[in-house]
Order: sequence, then C-alpha cells, then structure tokens
Amino acid sequence: MNGDFIWSLPGISTELEQYSGYVDVGVDTHLHYWLIKSTAPNAPLVLWLNGGPGCSSLNGLLTENGPFRVIDASAPKLEVNPYSWHTKANIVYLETPSPVGFSYGGNYTTGDDETAKINLEFLQKFLVLYSEFQGVDFYIAGYSYAGQYIPQLSQAILSSVNGLPVNFVGIMMGNPSGLAPKTFADTYWAFMNRHGLISDTQFETLNKYCEHTPFGPRCSELRDEIYESNIYGTNPYNILNICLGPGPGDKPECMTVQMPLSTSWKDVAPNNTLQQSGSACLDYSTVTEYLNRDDVKEALHISDQAFPWDSCTSNLHYVQVRHDTPSLYETLAPQLKILVYSGDQDSCLPYLGTMSALSELDFVGDETDFVKWTLVDPISNTSQTVGVTKKYGDNVSFYTVKGGGHMTPTDKPIPMLQLFSNFIGQTQ
Repeated sequence: MNGDFIWSLPGISTELEQYSGYVDVGVDTHLHYWLIKSTAPNAPLVLWLNGGPGCSSLNGLLTENGPFRVIDASAPKLEVNPYSWHTKANIVYLETPSPVGFSYGGNYTTGDDETAKINLEFLQKFLVLYSEFQGVDFYIAGYSYAGQYIPQLSQAILSSVNGLPVNFVGIMMGNPSGLAPKTFADTYWAFMNRHGLISDTQFETLNKYCEHTPFGPRCSELRDEIYESNIYGTNPYNILNICLGPGPGDKPECMTVQMPLSTSWKDVAPNNTLQQSGSACLDYSTVTEYLNRDDVKEALHISDQAFPWDSCTSNLHYVQVRHDTPSLYETLAPQLKILVYSGDQDSCLPYLGTMSALSELDFVGDETDFVKWTLVDPISNTSQTVGVTKKYGDNVSFYTVKGGGHMTPTDKPIPMLQLFSNFIGQTQ
C-alpha cells in the first residue's frame, strides 16, 4: 500500500479500501484525489468530475454518488450510502483545477485548455501510481461544467501520442453546460412556462420583446420584473426542492446567472471569465465543516498549504473557455460511447436545451424517438417509469430522470445507480 492509504475515516468504521493524496502536475501544481476501490469483481475505473468551474468533486463523493453521507460534522458521524457507485466501479474523485477543494499550487488563473492538459497529466501519473488499473475499462463521468471538462479531456486522451494504458470505453455527462449556451438560453423560459412558473402571457411577452433584442431596455425590464414576481427564491437546481442554505443569490439561476439572457459564453461572462463561488439554495455547511476538521484532513493526508475546503472556491480565475465543445461530441462519438442525462427539474441547464442541442449535431446512425425507461421500485416491487430515453446516433444516448435536478444522483439515487450500472456494463 502506498502512503495515500486511508487507514481510518473519522465518523465511520469502514473496511473500504480507499486512498487520498496528491499527484503533482504542471508547474508546482498539486491535484488532490480521493480513490474508492470497488467491491465488485472486474470493476472498471471511473474518473468523476464536478463542474463549476471551481466546484469540488468531493461534493460528488459526500453528497451525490459516493459511499458516505455526512450526518453530523461535530460528532462526527457518517452514514453509508446504499446506492453508492463504488459498488459497480473503482471511482477516483479529482479536485480540478487548482485551487479547487484541497488542490493547491500553480497558477490560479487558468482555463479549458490548461485544465484538460493537467487532467491528462494527472491520469498518466495516477495510472503509474496505481498500475493495477492498467488495461481495465475506463470511463469519465460528471455533470454541469464537467460537460466542458469531459469532452476536452477525452479529446486530449485520444489525441495524445502515448494515450493511456487503459481501455477507454465511454463518457457520461449530466446536465452538461457548454453543449450549446444559446440553446439553453432559448429554452430557459419555455422550461419555466411548462413547469408553471411563468404564465403563457408572460412567456409570449418575453418572446415578443426579447427574441430579437435580448439586451434591449424593455427586455431587461421584463426579465427583472418576472424574476422578482415569479422566480426569485425558487431552487434553481431542482425547482421541486425547497431553498436551503444561505438562500437564493442575487438572481435565482445557478452560476451561469446570465445564461437565459445570453447567446454565447462571451455574453455570460465578460472577458470569458467564469467561476462559481457558491450554490444558491443548497446547503453544504455540514460537509464543509466535516472536511475542515483537523482529524479529517490528517486522515486524508491534506497539505497545510491547501486553502480551507469549500464546495466551490472563490480563489479560481477561469479566463479561457472553448466554444467548440458541441463539435467534440461529433468527433468523439465514433470512438466512444456517450451517455447524456438530464434531471427534468433542473432549471440551470434545462433538458429542453440539451435535447435541442443534441438534435442539431451530426452523428452516425439513426435518431430514435422517445421511449420510457423503467426500474423495479424496491418498496412496491413494481415496475415504474423513471424517465424517457432516445438515441441520437449509434453511440449517443440521452436519458431524462423524472424528478431529478442538477445534482441528479442526490435527488434520484436509485435510477441513477441503474443508469450508471447499465452504461458501464455492470448491471444490477
């Protein structure tokens, strides 16, 4: 065992084999990872990435699809997540780019190209450190801005001279940003109207004044009025969920505050500068308190040079955004399986925009119509519809998850475990 082995974890007694530590990449940059080894035989390796940019993948581990949930940070007390994805795969949660989470060092002003570069270098060095994973099936999964990270990293892997010593099979992306910002903008108000948050009259008025002049004074006035009267205070990540934590932000959307108003990333962020430093209506205080405990940081081998852990850092300056991500889907599809999913209650990146964007791309193979996908409910032992699915080509599948939001594994852990299991060939 290497020095990153987690001998014990405050708050729970577990026999899981897990590791936490750093891989050095780039110039004096130290990326933190947490590896959970699977209990399943012949399990593949999965790299998990949260988005932002600037949000930690430990959000994913401790609140979404990892083996533990933090119940009490002061005691501390963790509980087992029975729907953890590690039951099907070895999962490495990577905090990227620096200084996200416990990663530190290097230049905190970065962007898409540099992030793809250091993520590739991380994987190359990780597979030397954990040579037992060489030759296994490999997948990358994540959501939100990871919908930028994942295609770009995949392109870097497939185009690198030496590649990776794994069988790179596929990528799985949830509510992916960057797929088509204009399409998300065009469908935001339609999503709100279909979900009963704005009236038909308001929707028609917005279309009248905003379709051709989205930055005109009357359009801006209308948007502000409707935000205040109809939407402010609604949880943007799942409109069915209550608003928790510090409450809503200045506007009710997620990090891409201006997404519904914009036609490109340049409109979303002046000078292409993006960073997420918080999550409106979500409460990560318990996880934050737990990860900043001295005994937890010691157990995870955290450097004293790292910033205090936060779910989304305010220390990152993300200044370079690629605009060719949609075309990467077309480039990658002949070489990889691609699964895209959307929680159908996410207003940040509405499923309507994802469907529309995928339909505009040119994939090899036929596009099918929607059909339901089901699972057996463990309580009633009956088959239940949990969403709809369709194919956009031979290697590209799309799923909606009924009742799910932006953080779909948190909202709907059972169907998401099945979807993940089926995708990686580890059926339940």
